[in-house]
Amino acid sequence: MLTEAQLGTWRISMASAMCMLLLTMLILRVLRREEKRSTQRALIGLLVSADIAVLFDLLWGLSTLGHITLPGIWSRVVSACYHIGTGVLCYACFAYSETVQQSSYIRRPLVLATGFIPLTLLAVLCISSIWTGCVFWFDKDGSYRHGAMYWAFMLLAYNYPIFTGLTTWWRSMNRRNFVNRSTYRMLAVFVIPLICSAMLQELFPTVPILCVGITIGAILVYILSLENQISIDGLTGLNNRMHLIRHLSVRIRNLPKNHGLYVFMLDANGFKRINDGYGHPEGDRALCLIGQVMKQALAGRPSCFLARYGGDEFTIVCETEERAEADAIPALLESELQALAKAHQLPYVLTLSIGMAEFDGKQDIPTLIGAADRALYHAKNAANA
Repeated sequence: MLTEAQLGTWRISMASAMCMLLLTMLILRVLRREEKRSTQRALIGLLVSADIAVLFDLLWGLSTLGHITLPGIWSRVVSACYHIGTGVLCYACFAYSETVQQSSYIRRPLVLATGFIPLTLLAVLCISSIWTGCVFWFDKDGSYRHGAMYWAFMLLAYNYPIFTGLTTWWRSMNRRNFVNRSTYRMLAVFVIPLICSAMLQELFPTVPILCVGITIGAILVYILSLENQISIDGLTGLNNRMHLIRHLSVRIRNLPKNHGLYVFMLDANGFKRINDGYGHPEGDRALCLIGQVMKQALAGRPSCFLARYGGDEFTIVCETEERAEADAIPALLESELQALAKAHQLPYVLTLSIGMAEFDGKQDIPTLIGAADRALYHAKNAANA
């Protein structure tokens, strides 16, 4: 028969080992993907930090509960690593969420740098606690105790998931962000297991709760990444045709009476000449540049849905109360394309033909896209005349 201590060691070890195995499998799956966008790098960072956090949670749990004995200062070192690992994981949750949303915290280096301040303070507190006991300390019996500054550790660590969870949920409630509403809500939800498990771990220190909460949150993030992968064009990073059809279906059914729905079809002029004269890699570069133009020109318009329709054709769906906002889109795209083409010193002329159709309240999706495609056809003819 196993003693109570042996059962505790087995329970903690098995739970943590299973969580680490699942997290490692997720990391390997993500690493096998061919695309290397910033969101994938942030996802790998989140999963790796989760795996490391679970490892230190295992060592910390076994040592503080007396299941293993560490000599001298090493118990305090493991505790410091555990607390710092938790803080790094919380920051990784924040970084991944903001990267997926392409928020200002990621795009502005100065703002991004300020995000490290709480994590840096946390690390300083935890390392100093090895000698000062300000965050944690051990009594004469070797039992773990919270220090006078433990509340500061909790605040510095969990401000990241709480902040990103609340702000992401608020963004999902904003009507102008309906295009990414489901993504925002998933980003808001995935931090809940981490926060709840951390609270429960404080109440039940002998039960391996935190590692399970971390793993559940990581699995939710992985599911979100799979959904995005299914819906995203691998070359340009825009939404793909399947996601476009789903989006149009939802917007046609739920379009407010005072809103207009506009569909733009875009086509790269002379794209075949680029492929034939400069090679397919250069053609791919031109398509990626057009995708970049669409993202940058319409970055301030979250109600615009951007997609690659197929080949060198792209689609924009714009819902707005003002027709003038839709009418201004072609000029924005042309201006941004000229600026980027000049900045990239393209050896060829890259221009777009653009056609627009307005939803009349009765059209189905093929009819609406067909109307935009006919407008594109007339625009191309005019450009070639």
